Amino acid sequence: MLYFITDGASNFIYNKLLHFLSAAIITFALFFMLILFLTLKNSDNLIIHLESEIPSYIYISETADSTEKQKLKVFINSSHFLKKINFITKNEALNEFKNEAANFPELLEGINENPLPDYYEILFKTGQIKERVALKNELAAFTAVESLEFGEENLIKLINIRYWLNRIFISVMIFSGTIIIFIIYCFINLLAYSQKNELEIKKLIGVSKIGLCLPFIFSSFLLFTISTGLALALSRSLLLFCNNNAADLIMKGFKFQFLSNNELTFFISFIIAVSVITAFFSINKFLKYTNEES
Repeated sequence: MLYFITDGASNFIYNKLLHFLSAAIITFALFFMLILFLTLKNSDNLIIHLESEIPSYIYISETADSTEKQKLKVFINSSHFLKKINFITKNEALNEFKNEAANFPELLEGINENPLPDYYEILFKTGQIKERVALKNELAAFTAVESLEFGEENLIKLINIRYWLNRIFISVMIFSGTIIIFIIYCFINLLAYSQKNELEIKKLIGVSKIGLCLPFIFSSFLLFTISTGLALALSRSLLLFCNNNAADLIMKGFKFQFLSNNELTFFISFIIAVSVITAFFSINKFLKYTNEES
């Protein structure tokens, strides 16, 4: 086994230009895949956060008595769906409206009495639409409730954006993965062709098929280990740069997330497994072709 590893390493060193070009292309392809995945992951997190920041409004009926209002208050405060509850009186609502309309005095003309109701402004813990619908149906049964605004239209728009972003990014990542497999296939064939005479000599002295394949598999493993490390380092550096310079421009307090430990383990294992399997089939096919030629 040590011989095959040494032979694979010598192949890697001997074909410097081929390995350098292959490593550069594969590093770029993996970096592109990582950036796509991180964009998908962070945009998904951002949209989920935005979904939970869509406020809902519960407007109180003017004719409701104190008992009905108290029942509504107890119910709202006991809901486990909510992360924030803010009660605004009709006077506070009118003052807020006046402040917002300060530059448009014509909007305030003719307002002699306060037409605005008391209301609750609430925020949900998550953007799950089923939670909003469930709570809305329960609140509609209270006589103290005059009307409800739960922002379902905005929520559905964000859900649709998430859906299409997921489909687009997954499609592009599958395409990128196909390109990487094609690169491995071409790389191994070029490497094998450059050592065609050496392979013929090894076959003549009785080296087994697996013995012929192993050096190329190890070269592919070594190439992808280096390329994966470079791609991860580049994407991590870009993420740190974005967190330091651009994250707050998107949303205050928002931070881009890198791969989790499980995602990192899966990514490295998957890429190396694909490189080894593709290399095996590629060199196996090349040897079969050369056997048919001879």
